[in-house]
Amino acid sequence: MHGHVHAYERTNRVYNYTLNNCGPVYITLGDGGNIEQLANVFADSPGQCSRASADQCAYNFTSGPAAGQFCYSSQPEWSAFREQSFGHGILNFINQTHTLFTWHRNQDVFDAPGDTVYIIRTPDTCPNQQGPQSLAAAGGPSAAIAALAPASATLVTSAPGPANLTGLYYGPSAPGPSSSATRN
Repeated sequence: MHGHVHAYERTNRVYNYTLNNCGPVYITLGDGGNIEQLANVFADSPGQCSRASADQCAYNFTSGPAAGQFCYSSQPEWSAFREQSFGHGILNFINQTHTLFTWHRNQDVFDAPGDTVYIIRTPDTCPNQQGPQSLAAAGGPSAAIAALAPASATLVTSAPGPANLTGLYYGPSAPGPSSSATRN
């Protein structure tokens, strides 16, 4: 997780600006509140991209849909959910492979998360996710966080609960397999 942008955003699994089943999930949690207020637009909103100048790089991206540009022109496909609201996140370690992250808008009631995702480590299919087999053997919570931090994620809905983690769905409700309502 990281912050600084004064908003919330979560990515799909991504590596080098490209969707990748073994890539990490990034969570920007910069919406805790501050004197500067929220970031009310994203750089890829129409007309919001910074202009390159002599003291900046002429472009940020060398590959992908934004190659040769300073910004994306719309929300990138790897951006799963984003919102300009003050809020907070809760990270719950379920077991050695499953972590539950929920994001809550400050103005909502506590039991109504704005975004919910299980981050699932899959070491059998992603060699970059191999690590300690037991969180207890890893040396406690700090080591457990370090062991899970580089892990990729399978994004699934939390509605059915941990016993039914089978789909690549996420969000506060479980969309059907053909639903496109998962990006925000």
